[in-house]
Amino acid sequence: LTISRMSDSLAPKQQPETITVTPTNVSQLPAGTVSATITISDSNNPVVKSQVVAVTITINPSPSPSISLSLSSLSCSTTNPTQTFSITNSGTAILDWSIDQTSLPNWLTVSGPNGTLSGTLNPGTNVSISVTCNSSGLSSSPPPAVVNVKDSDPNTTVVARSVTVTLTV
Repeated sequence: LTISRMSDSLAPKQQPETITVTPTNVSQLPAGTVSATITISDSNNPVVKSQVVAVTITINPSPSPSISLSLSSLSCSTTNPTQTFSITNSGTAILDWSIDQTSLPNWLTVSGPNGTLSGTLNPGTNVSISVTCNSSGLSSSPPPAVVNVKDSDPNTTVVARSVTVTLTV
């Protein structure tokens, strides 16, 4: 806490003075409350009783997006080649999400709304993603693939999430 005046003089029957208390380094504190006390005393007259003022500061978390997925893994087969999962913004700010398809194997196709692999989600909203496995030309089950969902906004830090896809041939 920073206090506007650490000492001052006040004459008898003078109008009260205002002291401003300002929180410092709040961004480094976790959400919650911080309590402190300020003691006001007369340094020239120890007979005057000190006054203690309680100060409570509520620290609210900064709004931030968060990625939640409906599944962490899914399985496809020759009889059930298409599956879906949902991306939900479980945070408190807008989420700009994307799926990187460059690392996906040839047997796996991922598609979002209108064929896109990126978009924007308001807090509490979700989008359905379709995953299609194509076993044509495969004689055995390939190694599992990973679909990575990440935040595409360079100004936010959001933990990426992934879905592991298994194709049984």
